[in-house]
Amino acid sequence: MFRSRELYGLLTLLLVFCAGWWLFAILHSDTEKDRLPIVLLFDDAEGIHAGTPVKTRGVVVGEVRRVNLAAGGRGAEVLCSLSSAEGAAPRVGTRFWIVRPWFGGIASGGGGLDTLIKDSYIAYDVGDPAAPLLEAGSRVPGMCLPPEHPRSRLDLPPSPGDLEVTVRFATNPTLGPAAPVHHRGIEVGFVTTVGLIPDGSGVEVQARIDRQYRDLVTSASIFWIDDVDVRASWSGVSLEGLESILHGAALSFYSPREEAAIPAPDNALFVGEPARPKISWSPPSDSLPDRQDRVELSGDDPVLTGLVTVHYSALESDWLSANDRFERTSPGVLHQTLDGLPAVLTLAQAIDGSRWISDGIGKPELIEERISVARSDGSVQEAGLAWKAAPPIDLALLRIPMTGKPTSSAPIKILEASEWAGRVDLYLRTEKHGWQRHPAILDAKGFLSGLPPESRDAVIVRAGQVIGLWRGKDRSSEELVVLFDSLPAPLRPGEVKERIPAEEK
Repeated sequence: MFRSRELYGLLTLLLVFCAGWWLFAILHSDTEKDRLPIVLLFDDAEGIHAGTPVKTRGVVVGEVRRVNLAAGGRGAEVLCSLSSAEGAAPRVGTRFWIVRPWFGGIASGGGGLDTLIKDSYIAYDVGDPAAPLLEAGSRVPGMCLPPEHPRSRLDLPPSPGDLEVTVRFATNPTLGPAAPVHHRGIEVGFVTTVGLIPDGSGVEVQARIDRQYRDLVTSASIFWIDDVDVRASWSGVSLEGLESILHGAALSFYSPREEAAIPAPDNALFVGEPARPKISWSPPSDSLPDRQDRVELSGDDPVLTGLVTVHYSALESDWLSANDRFERTSPGVLHQTLDGLPAVLTLAQAIDGSRWISDGIGKPELIEERISVARSDGSVQEAGLAWKAAPPIDLALLRIPMTGKPTSSAPIKILEASEWAGRVDLYLRTEKHGWQRHPAILDAKGFLSGLPPESRDAVIVRAGQVIGLWRGKDRSSEELVVLFDSLPAPLRPGEVKERIPAEEK
C-alpha cells in the first residue's frame, strides 16, 4: 500500500515535469520562430550584456543573448535576437551602434543622454527598404559612434568616386579627424586622419572629398587650415575665422582658374599654406545676364507646342455673404505617359484651392471646382486630377480627353541628382497669353538663381527639353523647384533616350 502510494506520487511528479517542459517548449518555439539571430562586431562592448535591449526608432525589437570576445581578443562579438517582422527586420547596409552618452562641443551638441540614468542599449536603422533582408547568422560590423556624432563618418567606407587627398603642413594648431573640408565656405568633405609625416618633419592631413565635388580639386588648388586668424596692420586689427571657435577648425581650399590646371588624381599630395591666403574673385564669364536678355517667344520655338495654360476656378461657400469665386492660372506641360494617354504635368498647389484660399477662420469649403487646359492653338479642354505627389513635392498630373488629331507632347528629360547644376531657361507666361524665356542657374541642391522677381510660376527647360516646374513665392508658400524625377515609373515618358539631343548622349 505504501509503495503504491510512492509510485503514484512519482508518476504524478513525472507527468507534471513533462507537461511543464512541453509547455515551455511550445512557448519558447512561438517566441523564437519569428526571431532573427545575427552577430554584431564591436571594438568595445562596454555596458552591453545578456538581456540588453535592441531598439529601432525607440521601439524594443530584440535583445542581446550573449557577449563574447572576438577571436584573438580583438573586439567583441554580440549575439542578438531581433524581430523579423516587416518594418523591423534589418537589411543589408543597416547600421548598428551602441547608445551611450556623448557630448561633441557647443556646436555639435550631444546625444544618448537617456543612458545617464539607464543602461546602454543597441540601436539600428532599418536601412534602404529596397535592400535585401539580412540572413540569419549574419556577422555585421557595428559603429563605434552613433550616426549623429560628428566623428561617426570616420567609420564609413569611402563611396565609389570619392577623392582621397593628402595635405602636409609644418604644424597643426587645432585640426582633428572628422573636421570638415571647405571650399569657399561650403562643406565638401571631411578629414579622415591627422598625424606626423613618417620622418617627423611635419604634419600630414588625409581628407576625403565627396564625389560630386572632386572636380573642384585641381593641380593648382591651395589648402590651408581655417582657424582664428588675427592680423595687425597700420589700418588696424582684423579678425577672421570666428566661426571656428564654435565649429572647430576646418581644412579649406580654393582652386585658382589656371589653364594649365588639371583635375587632381586619387591620393594626390599637396603642401598646405601656413596662413589663410587672399582670395580674389570675379564673376565667371557665363554669369547670369541681366533682365534685358529676356526674350519674347514666337510660335517657331519647338518647346511652345508642348506648353499649355492650366486654369483653376472654384467657389468658396459662405453662409453670411455671397459665395466668392477664386481663380488661378499656371503653366503646364503636355505629356504622354507609358500607357499612351494624353496628360498634363502641372503644380499641385495651382489646382488645389484648399492650399492657398483662406477666409481667415479655417479650411475653406469649396464648391464647383473646375480645371481646364488651354493649348497653344487656342483650344480649351476640361481636365481632371489623375495623380498628385505626396507633400512636399508640388507636382500633379491631369488627364485630358483624347481627340481625333495627334496629341503633341513636350520633350521631357528626367535628371539625376548629379545632373541638376547648370544653366536653364525659364518659360514664363505673359499677361497677353504669350511666353517669355528668361535665363537662370539651377544649382546642385535644386535652387534657382537669377529669377525675375514679379513672376510666380514657370516651366524649366534645359537644351530644349523640359526638366521641371518652378513655383514662385507667394503669401501661402515659398518658391520651389519641382523636377520630374519624382514621377512614378508608369507616369514617366516613354522612350526618353530617343528624345535626348545627340550632343547630350
